Amino acid sequence: MILSYYNETDIRMLQQRLLDNGMSTVRKAGQRASTVTFRCLALLLFTVYMILSIWSCSLTEIHLSQRYLLPWFSRSYEFLENHEKYFYKYSNHVEIVFPESVDYHDPLTKASILSLTRWLEQDVPYVKRVICWLKDFDSFDKNSFYTVQRDSLVTTLASRFFNQSKYKHYQQDILIDPEQNRILQTR
Repeated sequence: MILSYYNETDIRMLQQRLLDNGMSTVRKAGQRASTVTFRCLALLLFTVYMILSIWSCSLTEIHLSQRYLLPWFSRSYEFLENHEKYFYKYSNHVEIVFPESVDYHDPLTKASILSLTRWLEQDVPYVKRVICWLKDFDSFDKNSFYTVQRDSLVTTLASRFFNQSKYKHYQQDILIDPEQNRILQTR
C-alpha cells in the first residue's frame, strides 16, 4: 500500500489493525476465561452439575400407571381403586371371579372351567400364565389316594388341600361358608 500523504491518525489506526494492540471486550473476556483459575472453576461447576443431574435421574419417576391415564370419575378408575384397596398384594393380572356358588364337583362345570383356562394359556397371545386353584385341585385329586366326593369337596379343600405348602396361597382365592358346607366365592 502506497501512502501519498502522511496522516498520523490513519497511520495509528493502520498500526492498531496490523499489530492488534487494542483490546476489545470479547478479547478481554476470552483472556480472563483462559486463566487457570477460571478453567478450574468451570471444571468444578461442570462436575457438580453432572453429579446433580445423575443423582436426580435416580429420583425421577414416570407415572404411566392406569390410574394416571383415566379420568377420576370413570368406572375403570373406580374398578382400579377397588382392586388396589382389596388386592394390593397381587401383581396386575386379569381375574375371573365367580360371585355365586358353583358346583365344582360337577364334571361338566369342572371341564368347562378347565377348558377356559387351557384356552387362555394356549390361544390368547398376551396371557403369560394362568393361575387356577381348580386346575391344581384337579391334579391333587387325581394324585391323592382318597377320592373326593361331592359332599366332601369343601372339607377336603379346607383340611387337606390348603394344608399342603404348595397350595396354601389359594386360601385367599376361595371363600368358604363358616359351616364349611359350600364355596361362596372363588376367583
